[in-house]
Amino acid sequence: MKTRLLLTVALSLFPLPLRAAVVSTDCADHCISRGGMIYLISHGMSTFAAFVPPASPTFQDVPTSHWAYREIEFGYAQGICGGYGDGTFRPAKRERRGEMAAHLSRAMVGDANVPPGPATPTFLDVPADYPFYNYIEFLADALGASFIGFPDGTFRPVQEMCNQTAAAWIQAALGSSGDPCAVPFASCPDTHTLGLYDPTASRLYLRNANTGGAADETFRFGPAPSTWVPVTGDWNADDRLNTIGLYSQVSATFYLRNTNAAGPADLTFRFGPVPNGWIPVAGDWDGDRSDSVGLYSAATGVFYLRNSNTPGAANLTFRFGPPTSTWQPIAGDWNGDGVDTMGLYDAATGTFYLRNSNNAGPADLTFRYGPAPSTWMPVAGDWDCDGTDTVGLYDPTGGRFYLRNSNSPGPADYAFRYGPKPSAWLPIAGHWYWGP
Repeated sequence: MKTRLLLTVALSLFPLPLRAAVVSTDCADHCISRGGMIYLISHGMSTFAAFVPPASPTFQDVPTSHWAYREIEFGYAQGICGGYGDGTFRPAKRERRGEMAAHLSRAMVGDANVPPGPATPTFLDVPADYPFYNYIEFLADALGASFIGFPDGTFRPVQEMCNQTAAAWIQAALGSSGDPCAVPFASCPDTHTLGLYDPTASRLYLRNANTGGAADETFRFGPAPSTWVPVTGDWNADDRLNTIGLYSQVSATFYLRNTNAAGPADLTFRFGPVPNGWIPVAGDWDGDRSDSVGLYSAATGVFYLRNSNTPGAANLTFRFGPPTSTWQPIAGDWNGDGVDTMGLYDAATGTFYLRNSNNAGPADLTFRYGPAPSTWMPVAGDWDCDGTDTVGLYDPTGGRFYLRNSNSPGPADYAFRYGPKPSAWLPIAGHWYWGP
């Protein structure tokens, strides 16, 4: 507590707007990577100047030739950041606001000196059991909740961090920062791409780019032939990597796999009545960065969403759209707040209906996209890595995908053929791999 008090007093000597103003704005604001984050923090710390990095790399994906090698090794040596269980650092992975709070707090006082957060949370979207709660609360106390938060009382911990904002935080916390204009644009390993599921062979074909071409990953999962319905999600919170799942409507059983490779299900559980014609969906319904399953009853127009991949009652139950419907459900983060919500696609009119909260009510976004009437099938994902999911369509007759970068009428931003034509294969979307 003494460290915290001294830090707060020291920071109070420099009004926050003045400290933020010294940050360079000679370059465009862009999302920052983990490598960029530790670059800015390292150059804001007085101990960095004398640091000599090891001759051999700590992380297998950060060689000595990496542009931020010295900074990443410094951050690791100081306990500011760590790596992953597979021996990687993933320097190109985009930094999120909650992660940034943890890294900066450790740089300020050391991990062991970050105190527990208050009993009552400061931000509406950061509850006391949130993984980065103590760090976010510490930063709010040291720098000011209004400085690091948003006017609506939220912090948005899963939103990507941008270089100018990161530099402003570091400048405020440490007194100086690395040059945000020296940090390269963060590559986007979070981009969603397409895949296809062949129910006859129970085989998956995943593509790592939204272009035509051969599958990058091909494997079998589940019985063949099959009437099971595919779903995709980040079932184990593995840094938002999406993997495959299948749902048996006959036994109301989900079979989820944590790797995109052949093998048995890692998670098997029942959810929903037996038998049923309900349609499976998947998403992060509570913003905990782990996807879980849900079901949509077309007969009643009711969604049943579960916050854990286990048997049990639905955590969220609400009606959205008309009953006795042929509309197709989709899920995505339509407004970039870190929570996935529901949508519906009416193929008869070519209309999407998207809702920004998981409760009953009218659509927040309604627009036409694609031909009407149509046999095309909807998909959703973050095609351009801007932190917001948008819609797409798959034409099984032509074997073509049509993806749009905004949830509005207009032409496709990506149009390409993938897979056979005509086809009975089912479209899926996800973030299958870590980019460069």
